[in-house]
Amino acid sequence: MELQESLRENAGLAGWAIVGATILAVEVLSPQTLSTASDRILEGRYGRLTRAAWQIGSTVLFAHTLNLIPEKIDPIHQVVGRIIDKTNIADWSL
Repeated sequence: MELQESLRENAGLAGWAIVGATILAVEVLSPQTLSTASDRILEGRYGRLTRAAWQIGSTVLFAHTLNLIPEKIDPIHQVVGRIIDKTNIADWSL
């Protein structure tokens, strides 16, 4: 039971470890780095709509991660809340 509680308490830290490992894997294994892909999007190679979506999405993600958006209007928090409500995923155990 102690391990399960520890996993629940540190789920966010584990999530960040997974994000970091995924970024490193893409950077090492892919012929195109994430930075290069971002540069191409921002240069407008994929159109204005893609560029706007990328800018808005990355800004929202950054602001969400640093808790700069109140939960009441945070789009990521709202989507996650709806998923939790509809799936009862909060009742699932690790």
